[in-house]
Amino acid sequence: GVTQNALISVSSRPLWSRSFQDLYLEGGRIPNGNMMPCLLCGSELQVASWNGRGIVVRRSHEYFDMGNAIRKLVVNRHILCFQEVHGHSAAVRASFNRWLPGWNIVPSVCVDSQGFPDPASGGIVIAICPKLSSFCEIVPQEIVPGRCLSVSLSALVGGLQRNLQILT
Repeated sequence: GVTQNALISVSSRPLWSRSFQDLYLEGGRIPNGNMMPCLLCGSELQVASWNGRGIVVRRSHEYFDMGNAIRKLVVNRHILCFQEVHGHSAAVRASFNRWLPGWNIVPSVCVDSQGFPDPASGGIVIAICPKLSSFCEIVPQEIVPGRCLSVSLSALVGGLQRNLQILT
């Protein structure tokens, strides 16, 4: 699990305001914020991961709050990984496209033992910012539907081929 220390960025400044922090504590785990020394996009790659406990299937007020939380999470981030989004594939994609316009949204939803969608459990999304999407080749690979998803990013940067594998 993520500890309260995850709320402090590398520069020791609070990552979230108190009210936003409370929303996360009520709406799911506190997001994992990290910095990777990967210069794929001209600066340090900023990645965040969040277990949202049913981001898409919440009731209307909670759904609105989730959208606002995601819009705040996206600030200065290049890649976002979400777990436990729940919902049908079309609803998950539509919600994330609404919350993150211009981002490349790669969803994976759970299926039951017969291969039918199971919107009440699991579900993951990897979202890639417009900047990376504009120059990277993006190749998704669903490993276990709704449970494990991989996205490969590759680009020619400074004359060198750069590859990055995202797994959530």
